[in-house]
Amino acid sequence: QAQKLLEHMEQRYEKGLTDDSPNSISYSCVIDACANSKDGAKAVDCASNLIKHMENENHRSNIRPTAITYTGLLKTYANAGLAEEAEDILEHMDRLHQEGRLRDPPNVIHFSCVVEAWGKSDDPNAVQRAEALFDRVRNSNHPHMQPNLICYSNLLLVYKQRKMTQEAITVLKEM
Repeated sequence: QAQKLLEHMEQRYEKGLTDDSPNSISYSCVIDACANSKDGAKAVDCASNLIKHMENENHRSNIRPTAITYTGLLKTYANAGLAEEAEDILEHMDRLHQEGRLRDPPNVIHFSCVVEAWGKSDDPNAVQRAEALFDRVRNSNHPHMQPNLICYSNLLLVYKQRKMTQEAITVLKEM
């Protein structure tokens, strides 16, 4: 429904029926709706297509993806258990930031989404990948990259899914 409404808004703008074009907030809301969808594959497809559209609309600066937009995309991938792909998006965000095409660098929220994705993944290296991301957050000097409750909880999810009690206890003590 949200995607249809966005398409309707775009059509009205393109036909000149309104001066108000959908902006990054409009797109971010729809991507967030995708993240909350029960149909993982369809949600990933929807969110990915919207991000691609936003990234390719060079003449409309008001629909460039923001850090918030990417949070919704990462949540969509995490909910679908697509950890490798989520981590690729995280690296993509970092490149965009370095190129000056994304104002804010990935922060603890983005890393937490990817740690959650590894928790839901059946990849045999999921624990190591999640721990490596968590360590990047833990060892960062950036004020927006300190582990928070969500980040810790997502690492605990990784351990819970694999019945790694001792590791979970260690993390609980650190919190």
